This record gives sequence, C-alpha cells and structure tokens, in this order.
Amino acid sequence: MPLGRADPMSVEARLLALLRCPLTQQTLTLASADLLTRLAAGRPLEGALVRADGAVWYPICDGIPVLLAEAAQGVGAPSPQV
Repeated sequence: MPLGRADPMSVEARLLALLRCPLTQQTLTLASADLLTRLAAGRPLEGALVRADGAVWYPICDGIPVLLAEAAQGVGAPSPQV
C-alpha cells in the first residue's frame, strides 16, 4: 500500500477477522449496543464478542478479549463478575 493512503480495512477490523471462538473456531463479531445492554444485566460490561452462531459471547476486559473456554457465556446468560 502506498504511503499516505488510508487502509480501507482498519487495524481493529483486521485483528477481529483473525479471532476465533476457542471452542468451535467460529468467527466472532463485536456485540451491538443493544445486545451489550442485555448481556450486562445492570453490571458494567466494556464490550463483548459474539460467536457467529449467536449462541455464545466472550467479555472484553480492559480492551482485551477474554477468549478462554471458561469465559464463554450463553447469550441468554447475564454477565459474569469480572
């Protein structure tokens, strides 16, 4: 890419494209604001990554996705105490 040109795909988007669910290897997407509110259940939740099938989410703590199998939560489940 020539210098001075903006990358059409941001660094964040490129990194997100590499992340996978540790349980199934499915892709992950950032949770929408509405879903984040629902998942937080009144507790602070910085962000979340949702598995492609929509069944599981992983918390984002201090800007770092917690992609550990034991951190996986069902989408119907409230936020864990982090």
